[in-house]
Formats: sequence, C-alpha cells, structure tokens
Amino acid sequence: MSTKGRIVLCRLGFLLFCVLPTLAVGVVIARSESKDAWERQLSAELGLSVTIEGVSRSRPGVILFSKVHVRDSEFGLLANIEKAEVANHDQGVVVVASQVTLQKGQLREIHQLLHDRVLRRWEAANGVVAFRANELRLTSADSTNPVEKFTDAICKISPTEQGCRIAFSFRSPDNASGETVQCLAERKRTDSRPPSTGWMIKTGGAAIRCSVLSETIPSVRHLGSNCRFNGMIWVEQTGDGYNGDVNGRFINVDLKQLVSGQFPHKMEGNAQFELKRARFQNGRLMDAAGSLECQQGAIGSELLAAATENLRMRSAERSLAAARNFRNMNMSFTINQRELAIRGQADNRGSVLHDAMQQPLLIEASSPTVDVLALVRLLVPSSNYQVPLTEQTAPILGFFPLPVAERTRHSIR
Repeated sequence: MSTKGRIVLCRLGFLLFCVLPTLAVGVVIARSESKDAWERQLSAELGLSVTIEGVSRSRPGVILFSKVHVRDSEFGLLANIEKAEVANHDQGVVVVASQVTLQKGQLREIHQLLHDRVLRRWEAANGVVAFRANELRLTSADSTNPVEKFTDAICKISPTEQGCRIAFSFRSPDNASGETVQCLAERKRTDSRPPSTGWMIKTGGAAIRCSVLSETIPSVRHLGSNCRFNGMIWVEQTGDGYNGDVNGRFINVDLKQLVSGQFPHKMEGNAQFELKRARFQNGRLMDAAGSLECQQGAIGSELLAAATENLRMRSAERSLAAARNFRNMNMSFTINQRELAIRGQADNRGSVLHDAMQQPLLIEASSPTVDVLALVRLLVPSSNYQVPLTEQTAPILGFFPLPVAERTRHSIR
C-alpha cells in the first residue's frame, strides 16, 4: 500500500463529519430563523451552495433543519442531511443529525473542506461543538458499488491552546465485534515551528473497509474491493511531508490487483498483510517489519525466477518452467533504508512458498539480507531506461515525465 494510501486511511473517520462541522460554524455565527438567511450564511461559510427545505423550532432553544443539500458548482452534489437538530449550550453547540449521506466520489473535496474550514480556522470563540448521527452513508453514482454504512457516530470539536482538536468514534455494521473505531485529529500552531496537523485512528477489534478510500486515493484500489484494515495509524502532516507510524493488518488483500494490476508478473490469491511496525519520515518509509500469508493462489514463472535472481532465494528447477498453483505462502520481513530480509515461515526449512503437494517452490536466501532496491528490481523488470536512484535523483524523477519500462531480452534468465 502506498504512503498516500496509508495517510488517507488514517483520515477515514474524519471524512465522515466534514459537512456537519461547517453547519455548526454557521450556528455559532448566525441567529436568524429565516430559511433564506440560513442558506446565505451556510453557503458563505462553506464556499458551496447550500439549500434547506425547512427551518423551524422543534422545541424551545432547538432549531430543526430538514433536507439540507450541499452542492459544488463544478462537482455537483456533495452531501444530503435528512434532519439536523441544533441547540446552543453554555460552551458551544450540539447537533443531532439523522440520515446523513455523503457522495463517495466527492470525498477528496469534502476532506479538503474539513481540513481548511474546520481544523485550520477553528478558534476559541467558536466554543465546543458536539455531534451525534444515527446513520451515515457513503453512496456512489455507480450503482454497482455498494453503499457504505456507519452507525452510532459521535464527534466533538473543541479549541485547544495551540489550535483545534476533533475526537470521534463510529461503528461499522459489518463488524461482528461491535467495537467502535476511535479517531483523533489535532491542528497545532506554535511560534517555534510551522503549523502541523496530526491524525490518529485506532480500530480496536473493528476493521475499516479500504474501498471507501478508493475515490480519494486511486492506488488503494489495488488492494481489492474486499480489503479491510485493523490496527492503529498515526501521521503528522507538516510542510516538509509526512511523519508517522503504522501497525496493523490488511485483510483480504487481492494479490492479483496488487501485483498483476501494477507489474508485469502473475500473482493471484487473497492474502493477509501484517505490519508489526512501519515508520515514515518526510513521506518516506524508514523501517518496517511484518509478515505476508496466503493460503492458496497462483504465481508466474517469471516472478519465481525474479525472486531467485534479485532476492537470492532458492527454487526448484521445475518451478521455473511455468506458472504454478500454490497452497501456502508464508513469510516475515524486515526492511530499512539499506537492507531487506525475508524469512520463510511455511515450514521449518525456511520455505516461503509451497506447491499443491506441499513441496517447496521458494526457500529463503542463505544470506541474511539483500540490498533494499532488490525489491524494486523484483517487481519491475530490467529496462533500457536505467537511472540511479539516490536522494539527489529522486526529486528530479518526481518532476519529469517517466517512460514506460520495456523489458530487455535478458532481464530474467
């Protein structure tokens, strides 16, 4: 999974309440009960078009909004809120909403709105805002994509000495454990360093579907539509990039989409990818340790040959002749800025991969480590375009357009 994919994964919970916080900002500022006045106030605050079908007082001190629609002039409909009760209290505002629907295809714009209009602009004068939503849905214009549902969503926005904090929790109906996902976002502004935003998500016994991220980070689609994440992610976003830590499991990773969908190699199967630790600094992976396990699948002969050539693994000659079905792939790994180490866990002989007859297809390398770039050479075939990858060349490669790699005749023996 890409760095951006991990970063955006930790923001999942915060996407869920991006419209409601801006609604509360209008509540703090505006006091008119006129529907037109509320529409003008909220539209100005959001920088979007807001229409409200009804505004009334449901009881003393409580304003009821019905059928709130939020649109963008370029992207169209962003969100619908069936009902929202808004009440002032001594420290701020309480919002109780029902049937909140967000458009999955607009999550990128909604997320940017949350960061810029809430985290960066919230002041002590706005007070504390608390939210509760009985149900929140993510829908798609594509009718083949399922509706993502979340329940028992609770959110609290509050000013801090250095900025703003958002803390909330929610439940996923397909989570058998019933545990809530705990999330936190905090904006810090100090005189000694540039402003930064910290994001944290802790799923506990629950798991989050990675498919909800596919509209904001297209590379997440390579994990497969059924992939879920269980664990904890912390990321600090600064002007220089991203720093953070990840530990957890990616469940039901589609190896065909992850490998064959991006590289000229055959790999099939549903795997479990576990990160015991992964540390990032300025947007780059510094070190990680984890494991990969898949009970059944298929692997191409060229990928087997590339593993023996680049990772120095040992392989039976028969396994290099054609694509092979396998029954057990199990390995652990460690990686840092210099070295990569892979250890086979399929049996006590150090096997990484077994065939259908439980015979080894790949066995761990006899040397303890290989160069970290060996993993790149494994996945991307040798090409006529050879450029050294260093700290000096990386920024240049990120600027110029890149050609498509063409396999050389002697790339894999």
